[in-house]
Amino acid sequence: MATTTVAAAAIATAGAGAAQATTYYGDKVRSSIYYSGTNCMNYVIWKEDGSKFDGYTCRGVVEVDQIVNKGDWLGIEPTPAAGLYVSCHTFNLRTYETLVSKGEYWDEDYAGSGSLGSLFGPPPPMCMFHA
Repeated sequence: MATTTVAAAAIATAGAGAAQATTYYGDKVRSSIYYSGTNCMNYVIWKEDGSKFDGYTCRGVVEVDQIVNKGDWLGIEPTPAAGLYVSCHTFNLRTYETLVSKGEYWDEDYAGSGSLGSLFGPPPPMCMFHA
């Protein structure tokens, strides 16, 4: 019984710490997205020079390392698609703190006409964070 309580407290503490994780200029972060449900996935990465990179992969995973510059968007953002499940994770390679850890499943395209998603536009960034 005590082991369960300690484990639950550790999980709660880890979760609370992840929400308050910080980055500093020059830190390196690693972002990964694992996906299933579709053969391929479109994604977006903002590069260090401020330009947008539109990517496409059929490997089941996308991974990128980025250097923190305050004000930049960091991470990898999947493009919602019908039947796509993504699990995204970003952590600070200096401190090993988790910055983003989420999963999402889309049962329909946000771009499709008539869907609730198309009424409100695309979802806000799910797997990226603003440094």
